[in-house]
Amino acid sequence: MKRAFAAAAFASALSAIAPAAAETILKYEVVPLSRADARRMWTKEAPDATGIGDYAPWAMVARVQYEDGQSLTITQLWSNRHCGVSACPFKVFQGDELVAEDDACSEPDHHAISEDARVIRACSKLIRTNRK
Repeated sequence: MKRAFAAAAFASALSAIAPAAAETILKYEVVPLSRADARRMWTKEAPDATGIGDYAPWAMVARVQYEDGQSLTITQLWSNRHCGVSACPFKVFQGDELVAEDDACSEPDHHAISEDARVIRACSKLIRTNRK
């Protein structure tokens, strides 16, 4: 009985995180943290950011534009001080307004946004964008 329940729970969890047909893989740009737009998105974190190995800290930045004229900027900070073993800080902006903040997996090739831009899938984690 316990096995059947565990299997059902696992199948349910997989269906919740499986890639949806109506999502788009985010296309990130690597942006030095020394650049003004990156520093503006990471104002609190930038002064304490430290490099990873031989690399200075940086931000991954993706911009998504919608037919209604709205856009979202999705960014992830890469800093030895701020990243854990498998996740780094993650923010979503609508214009200049911060609408979501969380940690997300450090595999940007596995970050996708839903068609309605309300959810970002970062590996197995779902992050609500709070898009208005």
